[in-house]
Amino acid sequence: MATEIKRAFNGSDDYMHETSNTLRSIFNNDLAAFTDFDTTLDAAFSASWLANITSAGTVVRDSQIKDIQAQKTLIVVELMKQARLKFDEVKYFAKRAFPNNKAILAEFGLDTYEEARKSQSKMILFLDEEHKAALKYQAELIAVGMTAPKIAEIVTLRTQLMDANTDQEQYIKGRPVLTQERIITLNTCYFDTIRVIEAAQIVYANDYARKNQFVYNPYSGGGTDPDPIPTDETVIAGIVRENGTNTPIAEANITLNTTEGAFAAISSPTGSFSITLPETFVMEETANIMVMKDGFLPYVQVLTIIPNTSIVFDFFLDPA
Repeated sequence: MATEIKRAFNGSDDYMHETSNTLRSIFNNDLAAFTDFDTTLDAAFSASWLANITSAGTVVRDSQIKDIQAQKTLIVVELMKQARLKFDEVKYFAKRAFPNNKAILAEFGLDTYEEARKSQSKMILFLDEEHKAALKYQAELIAVGMTAPKIAEIVTLRTQLMDANTDQEQYIKGRPVLTQERIITLNTCYFDTIRVIEAAQIVYANDYARKNQFVYNPYSGGGTDPDPIPTDETVIAGIVRENGTNTPIAEANITLNTTEGAFAAISSPTGSFSITLPETFVMEETANIMVMKDGFLPYVQVLTIIPNTSIVFDFFLDPA
């Protein structure tokens, strides 16, 4: 049975990488002392360590992986929105063409839409049936003002949604592999660093200053998403800040896109915001949250909504 490979170090990836790079430089300045203590801690080890440091510096960051997934999710969300608008359009003309015919209106999905609107896979099938009905009654729809290009848009939208959904699902399924690969690369660099730190504690046992150069003391946590806190309500909250300065950003627009619809908030003068979701959220789901403010680049993050929990995020916007 395959075992999940976990991060071996605390602190951020950047801290681990920077520390490794700095300690290697110090290590090289007194390479002879380390080689005299452990013959395998030689120039070849130093070169291998540098290669691992370089790999750790170029590995795809977890935040980038999340951003890519968020963008793919955003495309699907937008296409689902277009699909709902297309249904409203088709329903309008179908009701005009067949105002008193429930059987025909059912062919257009008026009785199955509510279920389809919440599911990407069901919406794809729904659009296919909707297009078949529109083609079947094309003459009647055109007679009340709908055009052939508008009917053709149904199948185009279905294809776009199907392709985007497939792309999203493939990336989500491939993400664990990508994440595991980056963890292996980062861990390899960290293990080299810790090996040298452990050796330095013996090499410099009587040299307090040099001994204390070789330490690993991360200044922050692991950089992972915050743990949900059990509550009586489902709440997504956070603080919007400027990246680099940590200055709170007021009046930023926050939009949470879910299967139940979109929920919005505006950050306060202190940058804080809170979105309380309705009681209809009874199932865990993946959603995306977008933060926008004039003068800053949009920020999108994928998150997991867990019913009856409160999750607080920090969002850092880059100046445009």
